[in-house]
Amino acid sequence: MKGSRLLKSSWPVIVVGAGPAGALCAYSLARAGLSVLLLEKACFPREKPCGGGLTPKAAALLPFSFQAVVDGEVKRAILRLPGVKTLEIGWGRPVCFLVRRELLDTYLAEQARRAGAFLREGEEVVQIEETGEALTVITAGGASYRAQLVIGADGALSRVARLVGRSLPRRFALTAAITPPPAWSEKRDTILIDLEALPYGYGWVFPKAGHLNAGVGSFAAARELRFHWENFARRNGLGRPLRLRAHPLALAGEETELGRGRVMLLGDAAGLVDPLTGEGLYAAFCSAQLAAKAILEEGVGERAVPRYRELVKASLGREYHFAHRLARLFYRFLPLIARYFSSRPEQVRHFWEFLFFGGYAELFRRAGARYWEKLLRGPSS
Repeated sequence: MKGSRLLKSSWPVIVVGAGPAGALCAYSLARAGLSVLLLEKACFPREKPCGGGLTPKAAALLPFSFQAVVDGEVKRAILRLPGVKTLEIGWGRPVCFLVRRELLDTYLAEQARRAGAFLREGEEVVQIEETGEALTVITAGGASYRAQLVIGADGALSRVARLVGRSLPRRFALTAAITPPPAWSEKRDTILIDLEALPYGYGWVFPKAGHLNAGVGSFAAARELRFHWENFARRNGLGRPLRLRAHPLALAGEETELGRGRVMLLGDAAGLVDPLTGEGLYAAFCSAQLAAKAILEEGVGERAVPRYRELVKASLGREYHFAHRLARLFYRFLPLIARYFSSRPEQVRHFWEFLFFGGYAELFRRAGARYWEKLLRGPSS
């Protein structure tokens, strides 16, 4: 996928990281006629530890078809709640698309390249220097590029984010690929969400072509994550993993670092992972579009960064303000919430649809404070 055009040394925009956020931002800018250099430290296809669930609200942000990389469509869910029976929920439409990240990321990067972005694989950025009215980006191979604006989309452990002062995330997930046991052979449209897997987090099983993606994620600074993963796998009859990998969760809080000067941060690099579910693709796509909008409105200078911050605050920031509040409520009072949901499976269906189709602000607006007060008083109220 490497470009064959003559590589320039000076660019209006350099995007660091060709994952979902970086690739979609580069695609949008290139389609608008801007000259964009997209730097990726790995070579595609690359392995990416991730559940691989693409929600309908995230998929709706893609300006092109993604069906070529869909492994399956989720229409059923098994939900394990602490202290109550297991619930099985069904929908008449897909509530999640299952993808393998190595295929999705390769596909998105190829869309950016076809749109006109210059993609350079195997180029790890190690330093960014301010040089007057521009920035100099230096790679591990000794290459040096000048840019008027640098976009950091290089993941939760973003080197670009560290250069502008964002601290590293302290929450983690463990993800494994597993050969499907016989019990899962006919469950291609079914996922498992296990809220008993560990405190302040959950376990999941997502079926993919030829394997299961299974993992546990902690939304607190949990220790002994492997211990929780092994208990989760044993309790759900999953067997031994083919490979087990850890990855950080850059959860959104009340405040996040979106950039400064001539540097923007997108997706995981900006700490924009859903604080309730751990889902990151929606924020990756949304922040990519907002960054492109800010640049096209304000140009590639320093004015684009505060405009991007305004756009994020009005959309993703508002959503994750409510998500952060709900996450604290949800995991703290999970036993009470589980009792409430166990006798009201229809409420679970509606709650799920808000998370995957709508948004947290809409959920709070429609349900109101009385709903949450009633929920916490339990099913007898």
